[in-house]
Amino acid sequence: MGELQSPTPQQLIVESAIFWGIGLVLFILRLTSRSIQGGGIRHLQKDDYILCITFVFYTALMILINASAHFATNLYEPSQEAAILADPQDVSDRVTGSKIVVALEQCMMFSTWGVKTVILTMWFKLTHNVKHSSFVKFVAAYSFIGFLIVELSYFAVWCIPFKEYWSLPVKNPQCATYQRYSITQAVFNISSDLMILWIPLPVFLRLKVPLARRLILISVFSLGFFVVIAAILNKYYNFSNPQTTIYMLWYIRESSTAIYVACILALWPLFRFIFKLTPFGSTSSRRIKAQEIIGNAVQLGTTHYSSDSSNLTDSSKAPLGAGRGVSNRPTRSWRHRLAGNPADISVSAALRTTDSMEQMVNSTAIHNRERMVPASAVHRDYDLEAASITSTTSEVDDVPGRRSHTPRNKLQTILASDPDEFKQHRKE
Repeated sequence: MGELQSPTPQQLIVESAIFWGIGLVLFILRLTSRSIQGGGIRHLQKDDYILCITFVFYTALMILINASAHFATNLYEPSQEAAILADPQDVSDRVTGSKIVVALEQCMMFSTWGVKTVILTMWFKLTHNVKHSSFVKFVAAYSFIGFLIVELSYFAVWCIPFKEYWSLPVKNPQCATYQRYSITQAVFNISSDLMILWIPLPVFLRLKVPLARRLILISVFSLGFFVVIAAILNKYYNFSNPQTTIYMLWYIRESSTAIYVACILALWPLFRFIFKLTPFGSTSSRRIKAQEIIGNAVQLGTTHYSSDSSNLTDSSKAPLGAGRGVSNRPTRSWRHRLAGNPADISVSAALRTTDSMEQMVNSTAIHNRERMVPASAVHRDYDLEAASITSTTSEVDDVPGRRSHTPRNKLQTILASDPDEFKQHRKE
């Protein structure tokens, strides 16, 4: 097997254009999906804005990789030093190329750690107030500390003074080979990637979904593992062939695949909108029907949950049963009985910020598992809530054993005509 050669400028531009083009399409699709999910481009969330910044660094990385292909650097064989220093133009070009590599390395750092931040932000939201969130916080802290250590080692440890990164001749070999920096970066990059991949793995193994959707999840996980493999191969070629730039091909592949994963994770609302799919992982038609009933009621502006009160109220702040003979007394669900406080969720807000009600049901299921609530209780509770929202019953007084409640508008009529009769009704 012959010695590996550095990729040509044509190879770099073709590969970077293909990978970047796919990344751009997925990036646009993600923003479209999140706009549909949130009700407009102005309702994008923090992880969307982080990804936008990350994509800028990713684009700059692709440009700088192609620019660096036209310049040599301060990395060369010792036997070439005399000839290089004798040519001022060659020295100038190598200084320029070395400065491009410095900027290139920083774009790679911000691209890879930017994607980590996007994914960890998503997992933090999904596991908020759940026991599993402690591990997410640990991984986030580990990734942040790792980023600081890698950057500190790059700017203030392995190559001092910093301008040695583009000086000729090179006094410190680490300023040209980046070997110790690459080891530091690989340790924290690969270990944090593996931790991020581990976060959803226990849930994924217990998940009961149709085969087609399980294959979708496996595909996304495969892309995540490819990011780790690309990072390993990147460093392998960097160490085994230090005089070549083969590692730049793996920079393109690693950073691009990471962008793909961050985008694909948020595309399901778009697919649901286009293909009219059911919630991901939802298998109960009874639960879906209850969700649709609640969702339709909320969209009509009839009801909402309040985090400050356990009452179901309409958009005009009037009680749910006002004017229809329905009791105004709030129904205490299993969530109230277990937690001892109102349900801290807004259905109308949930519908604006999620693709459907399944996230509310899923978060409730996680809440239940923490307290060992049977799944049947969840479905029964949602069915009861859906029935209460869509109920058109106007006669509650006929139900045996239930205290009679006079409709509010009838009491107002009595008060206007006969105050004494009104007082009698109030006593009853």
